[in-house]
Amino acid sequence: MFEKAVAKNPGFLTARNNLAAILMEKNDYTGAILNYSEVLASGPADFALLFNLGLAYARIGEFYRAESLWKQAYTLNPQDSDIQDALQYVRTKLDAANKARR
Repeated sequence: MFEKAVAKNPGFLTARNNLAAILMEKNDYTGAILNYSEVLASGPADFALLFNLGLAYARIGEFYRAESLWKQAYTLNPQDSDIQDALQYVRTKLDAANKARR
């Protein structure tokens, strides 16, 4: 349903955002990234958008991008426990990657 709405009107950001959420549930992280990125490019960033886009990047192992997006989300809602957990997770992954390179 959302795919048809996006195909008909690529600027329909609500449909694109909802399509990205469905793609995340289907483990199509690349598709989710494409759609979340289009939403982000078309308007102001909000916490959920930044968090979800970061999650999609983390799921494909793009931890630096995930961290960058999650830092932005953190500035919008630093009290959110999910973003605090996400940042801790990604920092652990980045630390492990850095140690493996040495």
